[in-house]
Order: sequence, then structure tokens, then C-alpha cells
Amino acid sequence: MSFFKEMPLQALVPFHLPGSSPKSLPSLGEFQLRGEATRNHVPSQLPSRSEITLRFAISGGQAVKGLQSRVETISRTLGESLRRTDLWATTCFEAFFSRSQAPDAPYFEFNFSPHGEWNFYRLDGYRKNLRPDRQVSSIHAQWTAEGIEIRIPAEGELADAGTGPLWVSLTAVIESASGEKSYWALRHPAAQPDFHDKKGFILCV
Repeated sequence: MSFFKEMPLQALVPFHLPGSSPKSLPSLGEFQLRGEATRNHVPSQLPSRSEITLRFAISGGQAVKGLQSRVETISRTLGESLRRTDLWATTCFEAFFSRSQAPDAPYFEFNFSPHGEWNFYRLDGYRKNLRPDRQVSSIHAQWTAEGIEIRIPAEGELADAGTGPLWVSLTAVIESASGEKSYWALRHPAAQPDFHDKKGFILCV
């Protein structure tokens, strides 16, 4: 997956208080994280459908819990049997999707563990009524120490059939090998880490 090094992905940054310098995270060493989200059509599918591809490029992951020993490439389809809750309790790569940037509009949360576990949730509004959503029943993921690529079928409300833009936020909970947690995102709009704040939904696919 060395192609990650060539892609102009956007940097995810750890949370720090507004007006202060980015927090030093010595327990993570030289760790860096970049990401992107794209929508791709699947020409082999009839009727035609699309999928959303998430990419997280990882540099210096040896100090991150769940990434230290990852050397081989794993590529597989992950189904319902690998759905897990509370993946955000440790290293977890996440994406949030919404058709509207209004705070009270419904949105979706996707979680992926470097161990291959995942989940997809629906919320009715800001942090309201979180529950697993079954419109996504499987994903395809490929990951190594260099990066993670996840393809999510764009079904139901994620489909692109005349429903307007889909706003996306890329985030991650990163736990160091020593147990220190940090919260990474393309943008941190609030005074505390809050991945559910739609001001952080800055990508459009």
C-alpha cells in the first residue's frame, strides 16, 4: 500500500485547546495521520451503484496500540459477524456522514478497528438515539502498517441518486502503546473533542 505516500491526503490533527499550540504527544513518537473520502461508481454492478472509499495513511504507527506489529497486507470483506460496539474505547478509525449540516438532522457514524472489527450507526440528531444501522451489511477493507482503505457500499441514504451532497468527517481515536489516548480529526470546531459537531463535516462526496 505504498501508494498512500503519493496521495495528496489531508492531515488529521490531534485535539488541542483553541489558541494553543498542538499538544505534544511524546508517547506517539513521529506518528502522523492523513485521510480522504471519495465516491466511486462500481461499473460491474447492475444496476449501477456506488461505494464510498475511506483512506487513512499512517506514518510512524509503531507506537500506536493495534498497529505495532502490522506488517502484512490484509484484504478482505468483513460482514455482520465482525460488528462490534464501543470500538472507540481504543484505537479506532471513524467517519461521519450527513446529508445536512444542520445539527438536528440525521447522520451516520462508521467505526473501524485495526483488528478488522467495524460498525455502522444511525443517529436522529446531535448525539441522539445512537443505534446500529443495517443498510450497510458488509464492507471491504485493506490495511497494513502504512494505511487503511475501506470501501463502504453506498446504499440507502448514502446512495447518490439525486439526494444532494453527502458531508463527511474523518476522525480517529488513537491510543499509544502506553495507554495515552488522543483525538484526531480534519477539523476540531469545539473547545473539547467532539466528532459529532457538524462544523467538522468538511468533506463532500
